[in-house]
Amino acid sequence: MKQVCQKRIRDRGYRDYGLDKKRIKEIIAWCRKPEAHALVMRAAQEANPVIADHLATSLINKWSHEMLLAHGHWMCYGKTDFYVYRRHMVFILDGLLKAGKADI
Repeated sequence: MKQVCQKRIRDRGYRDYGLDKKRIKEIIAWCRKPEAHALVMRAAQEANPVIADHLATSLINKWSHEMLLAHGHWMCYGKTDFYVYRRHMVFILDGLLKAGKADI
């Protein structure tokens, strides 16, 4: 996996992970495919096992934090922390895809 900056995970943005808007959109679009769901869940578990189901559901269904809450997905993480781990999950997926675990 590629080297990430030394910032705390909470302070990292997509740019710190070396991801541009085009790549982020490609990864998120790929997550919606049924064949991607197992790898999405794997990345979610690696990013944060406590909210892995919520992270995976968010990317698969293209739901925001608020949408998850509206659909009854209560979680112990606030909006800011949720998106911190969602960005980290996209970074993990990028690494898995580049390692040949799946194709976009």
